[in-house]
Amino acid sequence: MPVVTLVAVLAVSLAACSGGTSGGAGSTCAPATHRATAAACAATQIPALGDAGPPSACATDADCATAGSEFPHCVSGTCSFDECLSDADCPNQGVCGCSTEYYGGNAAYHPNVCVAATCRVDSDCGSGGVCAPSLGTCGSLDSFHCASASAPACATDSSCSYSDEVGQFACGQPALCNG
Repeated sequence: MPVVTLVAVLAVSLAACSGGTSGGAGSTCAPATHRATAAACAATQIPALGDAGPPSACATDADCATAGSEFPHCVSGTCSFDECLSDADCPNQGVCGCSTEYYGGNAAYHPNVCVAATCRVDSDCGSGGVCAPSLGTCGSLDSFHCASASAPACATDSSCSYSDEVGQFACGQPALCNG
C-alpha cells in the first residue's frame, strides 16, 4: 500500500475513534477491553459429538490427529476441542484467547485458541500501558498488543484492530457478518 494511501487510511481510522477527531499527529486509539491479569479459560462446552466418543489421552497434537477428530489438540494430556486452557499452553509467548471472549461469546461453536502476542498482561506494557486484544473479521481474535491506557477508546472493541504497518491500534468500521 503506498505511504500516502496508508496515511489517509490511518487518518480516517483515527477519526472513527470516540471523540470524533484524530487528536493530531501521534494520537492512537485503544480497545476498552484489556488483560490486567492472565486468567485460565474454562474448557469449551462443545455440541453433541455423535460417534466421536470421549477424548483420549495424548502427549502431542499428533496423537489427536485422527481424520475428522472433534478433539484435534493435546492439552494437559487429553485430546481437546480447545487449543489451550492457559497462556502456558501456547507456543512463542502467545496468549490463550478464551472462547467466551470473542465472536460475541458464543462458546458452543469455537474453541479457546492461541494467538500471537507482544504482551500477555498490562504490566508487560510499562507505565500507562495496557495489553489489549486486536479483533479481526466478524469478531475473531487476532492478537494482543500494548496500547496506551490514556488513548481514546474505540466506539466498540469490534471496531478496533492493531495495524502492524503503523504499530498501533486504529479504529474503523467493524465488518458486517452473517449469523
